[in-house]
Amino acid sequence: MLEKEFRFHPVRKWRADFAHLPSRTLIEIEGGIYVNGRHNRGAGFAADLEKYLEAALAGWRVVRLGSNELTTAHVERLVALVSGERNTRAYVPPGVGLSGEAGTGGGAGLDKTGC
Repeated sequence: MLEKEFRFHPVRKWRADFAHLPSRTLIEIEGGIYVNGRHNRGAGFAADLEKYLEAALAGWRVVRLGSNELTTAHVERLVALVSGERNTRAYVPPGVGLSGEAGTGGGAGLDKTGC
């Protein structure tokens, strides 16, 4: 279950658009990307960087989504991630196999640490 407008910092009034508490994952929906909105103007961008840094330093995973990422496929992958259904140590792009070949489901060139 996702919490809406979750206040993740004990002192600052920062809120995340959504939070999945069991996995300590914050989800931010970035708006105004293509219309010179708050998130891509100097002061707003800098404030977002401070917010995301503080969240990460407090042990939160921060996922930022724009309008292009708000798809069923991406949301399903995020659900799998926060539900622990996927090995989070190695990123495997969709459609890539364990041998690194397209279409077989694994991660080419990744060692056991995900690097």
